[in-house]
Amino acid sequence: MSAGLGTALTGAPAVYRLALILLLAMPAGTFAYVVARIQR
Repeated sequence: MSAGLGTALTGAPAVYRLALILLLAMPAGTFAYVVARIQR
C-alpha cells in the first residue's frame, strides 16, 4: 500500500473506510474463489 493511500484511509471516517475496504476485498475474494474452483 502506498503512503498516499494509507494517509487517505487514516483520514477518512470509519464508515467510509469500512466501505472502501469491502469494495476492494469483495472482488478480490470472489476472484480468488473462482480461480480456486477452476484449478480443482
